[in-house]
Amino acid sequence: MPAAAPLTLLVVAASTSASSSGPALAQRWTLVNKTEGAVLGPHLAGEHGIRSGFEGGQYFRTEDGVYHYFATEMVNDGSEMWVGTRGGHWTATDPSVPDVAAKKAGCTTTRQPCPGHQGRSYCPSDKKSGQCDRPPTGPCPPCPPAPPTPQPTKKHGGWQRQGTLFNSSGIFNGSDRAGAKWAPMVNYGWSPENKSDVYTLWYVGYRTGALPNSSTPSGHWANWDGQVRRMVSTVAGNSSAALAGPYVDMGVVFDTEQPDVAPFEGLQGDDSVNCYQLQNGSWIMFVGTTLDACPDKSSPRQGCKQGFQRNGRTVAFASSPTLGGPWKRLGVQQTTIQPLPTGTGSKKSGVEPNMENPVVTKSPWQMGYHAVYADLLNGSIGITFSASGEPSNWTVGQHLPIRGRTGLGLVPEPTVCRGCYSIMYTASRVYYAMVRNENEAKGMLGA
Repeated sequence: MPAAAPLTLLVVAASTSASSSGPALAQRWTLVNKTEGAVLGPHLAGEHGIRSGFEGGQYFRTEDGVYHYFATEMVNDGSEMWVGTRGGHWTATDPSVPDVAAKKAGCTTTRQPCPGHQGRSYCPSDKKSGQCDRPPTGPCPPCPPAPPTPQPTKKHGGWQRQGTLFNSSGIFNGSDRAGAKWAPMVNYGWSPENKSDVYTLWYVGYRTGALPNSSTPSGHWANWDGQVRRMVSTVAGNSSAALAGPYVDMGVVFDTEQPDVAPFEGLQGDDSVNCYQLQNGSWIMFVGTTLDACPDKSSPRQGCKQGFQRNGRTVAFASSPTLGGPWKRLGVQQTTIQPLPTGTGSKKSGVEPNMENPVVTKSPWQMGYHAVYADLLNGSIGITFSASGEPSNWTVGQHLPIRGRTGLGLVPEPTVCRGCYSIMYTASRVYYAMVRNENEAKGMLGA
């Protein structure tokens, strides 16, 4: 992996530690290195019929040293890229191996279409627009000098697809709660059905396509009325075979059609899920949703009579004594990760939270948790810290020194260095980097 120039991030903690009455220590992150180019790109995606790339899911490592990626695979393209998605299970022994075959086309100054972004293009000769997040405004610049030809990599070291976790129907008339399935996440813990600890797979199922009587703008009906569902592995234990499944669907956990739905759960419904265990053995769930509004005060889920506004995205919390439930909505949004400007309120400031897909990792070097997430306010990967894991204890989010959309999770890498974590993140393709928490590296704990 090529070394990169150090980039430093100062993460200012806004909450207090559960074990101290003083302010939490500031979290400081640096970039150690990153893989040039995607580790899951057009070559590997094309081999498996994934026409619009990857978005969301979870990156983690099991005790046997194998890295896993539970991916949302966008197998369709064009206007249907959000529909008929698939859950894929990928593994690697070296997650940093680039998708080298994707580079064979070489550099060109001709604009290329962005996978999964209809009508948008990018310049292969311009690294700044290479991830489609900065569309070019003029002619493409000249190609840089050609890098050395990459040596063939050992196929078994890089990412390989192991199987399908789930399929969705792709029905595009609003009638099917499984028209699209997204956000596969996995935990190991108690299942009441199995009466033992098993792997639990979470995902979000959506209706896709507008109902006939809807007047809401059609673009908002790509994925809507989302529900959090739970699956369990049919293979007992925590082995790699058990992780691979197959999984059986155990039904709905949260749904915006339930009577205790929160008023801030909007048209898209529940749009992300991630669970983590507290020190006392209980569990907390991040549940994502959209902040929607109708000027005429009708429900955006049934169609607005006088227009429709999407005011951002937020995450809320739920809790359960065991992983298998019963789960209970806590009825509160996050207020510390993306707080509104002091004293303004969202109506006056025009600012609403806009984040999704948090993925939590427990720190092996200090008491607490890190969570990466998609910071849609700034188009970057956010990170936050909590000493206790309690919903009110998450710090003000800042940004990791890498460019992307959705962080897929942090994996502690103690054999690389103290405080080091590998991370994968998406921008249609999947990228890899190594970052370091300088507090943990230097033993400045207690944050």
